[in-house]
Amino acid sequence: AITAWAYASLGVRHERMLAALVKRAMQDGFLLTFSSQAVANMAWAFATFGIKDDELLAALAERTMHQGFLSTFNAQAVANLAWAYARCGVVHEALMAALAERTLQVGFLSTFNAQAIS
Repeated sequence: AITAWAYASLGVRHERMLAALVKRAMQDGFLLTFSSQAVANMAWAFATFGIKDDELLAALAERTMHQGFLSTFNAQAVANLAWAYARCGVVHEALMAALAERTLQVGFLSTFNAQAIS
């Protein structure tokens, strides 16, 4: 995920490498090794490139909502993940509801800076 993030940050779109990253991420059980930052970075990178990969986004949403994993997301990861789905035009109602619930947890909203709120 950090590789995808780095290329997106630099604006370097290498199609074969991005396809290989998705293929690796989608291998059985591999997304379960992703941290919250890795999930957010992967979604952010593909959204930054304007790449809407429905299978990847569905898998990232599933990973995010898997067995309490969302509680590991900080404000930046929540904001980046929500932004990525919005940028791709993907309405994943269960994910958006889960992100809203995470945001509304006691004390969590106070960790948002101005950028994360906007």
